[in-house]
Order: sequence, then structure tokens, then C-alpha cells
Amino acid sequence: MKELVAFNVLQNQSSFQLGRFLQGQELDVYQRMNEEDVGDYDLLKNNFLKKFRLTEGGYRKRFKHSKIENGDTPEQFIDRLRRYL
Repeated sequence: MKELVAFNVLQNQSSFQLGRFLQGQELDVYQRMNEEDVGDYDLLKNNFLKKFRLTEGGYRKRFKHSKIENGDTPEQFIDRLRRYL
């Protein structure tokens, strides 16, 4: 079995271990998964990415609708745009 080195967690147990620390919307995503899928870390990760729109389309939308926020310097705004790209 492959381990996550930093925490000595077996890879097939990683989503269960993560589930213990989830709160709010993250916990909702976790709890809505069926029993067979909840142990699949990659599926859990993909569900999180979709939920929080951390996909290509989500970043495209953020980029297109970005505006400079109060207190942002032009450099900070440009840096945020670069992260969206």
C-alpha cells in the first residue's frame, strides 16, 4: 500500500481521514457521496473541484468577470488575473 508520507496515512484511507476534518460545504459534498465512492480520494477531490468551481470553466469565468477590488493595487489585481490564467 502506498502511504501519504507526511501523515503515515494509507492511500486507500486518505479520504476517510480527510472526512474527519471537513466542515460546512466541504462536509456536505462528502456526505452526499454514496458509500462505495466515499473511499475514492480522486473522486472526492474532483467533487470538491466541481463544487467550488475550481475547473477550467470556473477560472475562465472568474478571469472574465474580474474587477479591481477596493484596496487592491494594480499589481495585486494583475497577480490575481495571472493566477486565474
